[in-house]
Amino acid sequence: MKTIILPFLLIICSNLNGQIVLEQVYSINYSKDLILVNLGHDDYKYVMIDFYNDQLDIYNVDHTPFMIGLTTPVSLDSGYLAPGYFSRSLFDCDSTTIEYAIWDPISMGSFYVYRTDGTLLFQKDSVLAPYCYGCYGASNDKKPIYNTSDGAKLWFINSQNEYLIYGLCGELPMQVSPIENEAYIIKAYPNPTTSDITIDCGEKYGNSGYKISILDSKMQLIQTRSIPSDGKVQMNVDALSSGPYYYVIKSEFSVLRTGKFVVLK
Repeated sequence: MKTIILPFLLIICSNLNGQIVLEQVYSINYSKDLILVNLGHDDYKYVMIDFYNDQLDIYNVDHTPFMIGLTTPVSLDSGYLAPGYFSRSLFDCDSTTIEYAIWDPISMGSFYVYRTDGTLLFQKDSVLAPYCYGCYGASNDKKPIYNTSDGAKLWFINSQNEYLIYGLCGELPMQVSPIENEAYIIKAYPNPTTSDITIDCGEKYGNSGYKISILDSKMQLIQTRSIPSDGKVQMNVDALSSGPYYYVIKSEFSVLRTGKFVVLK
């Protein structure tokens, strides 16, 4: 029996190993950290936090850039403040924007909620957002935000040893729910390209309120133009060198869609 089962198991292990593929490498150091967030409705993003430079870089799950070079309105360089709770509608009801919290998770301080455009939505000073897993002999867990049958609740402890409980507009993204996104797929063709490329954004974005930007692999802006009414942006790449490029569709205040194309020479 052993001489039959062992080769079979070796074949299975070999096939399983082939399913694990390295997708991307993000460089971090003592001042950088990478987190995975759910903005709601299973819209996952990678967020690179640069504490030293007070900067956030947000990437899609396919590792294309979503929002790059966001400066946090308050400095993270002290090492005590940290961003978290990235969401589209947890703290307000405007799902077209992204907001996030910044607070000191270990001591009394300020709790801020900002949009990615820098708008301050909420600030509470001299409070502690309680966070404890396995506290009181592992009998209780505590965290700043809970989902309840009456909506999401935000908890603070103030300097008078009082609990302050706030009601929030949305809810913490917890459940997996499939979403049909076919109507919003952006097509770039031919891809790779040697001379010309068409980026079909669709008629949804084909009006004066939206623009498309082209960036190189170092996230340097090459050009920005308005999207025509039919949603099709045509571009000649003769002046571009070989390599990957990114396109970003955005409104005045937010990035809506991103994608990637490759130039071959």
